[in-house]
This record gives sequence, C-alpha cells and structure tokens, in this order.
Amino acid sequence: MIPQAYNTPRGYKNPDHGIALRGPLSQFFSGIYLKPLGDAFAAMDVTCLRYQDDVLVLCKSLRQLNRAKQRMMAVLKERRLRLSYKNAYRSPAPQHDQDIPGPSTGAAGSRF
Repeated sequence: MIPQAYNTPRGYKNPDHGIALRGPLSQFFSGIYLKPLGDAFAAMDVTCLRYQDDVLVLCKSLRQLNRAKQRMMAVLKERRLRLSYKNAYRSPAPQHDQDIPGPSTGAAGSRF
C-alpha cells in the first residue's frame, strides 16, 4: 500500500487499500491484474486492444461479440471488477466508409 491523498468532491481522502492513482506502480499492477482478460481474448478469434482499464474488442459477428462479452464478464467477476455501462458501447462496422454518429464523446456505437 502506497498512501497518497486524493481529491474528491467532498475533500481529500486518504486511501486505506490499493495503490495511488496515476502513480508509476498503478500502470504496472493494472497490467498484471488485467492479464487474464487479455489471455481470455487471445484464446478467441477476436482482436482485443487494451490500455490500462480501457478495452476495445473487435468481432466479426454478433454471435462472436456475445461470446466475447460473456467471457469478459466472467473474467471481470473473477477479478472482482465491474463494467462501467456508462462508458460501454457496441458499434456496428461502418458501411461504405460512412461515419456512424455516436454519443457525446464522439465514439461510434450504442449502449450494451
């Protein structure tokens, strides 16, 4: 445990577990902790891109997407993590190079 106070809407808080946010060890340990997620997708015929806790999974079919989502949810449950549905999107591939309008973040897609 590396204690470092962080700012919240209700003032500063001292963590009582975990490691400091944005610290050099945070990236290292998140890679180790989320490695099973990468391993789960490596066993499937999907493309998975991950940066820290952000995951992009590219699938060829809706069936493959559903299997990937089930596998992801199983790994997250095993790791005692939750998916942020506020930031989770499913997007069809653009047809004929046309853009698909998305949420306010500019990302294409629709909610799970």
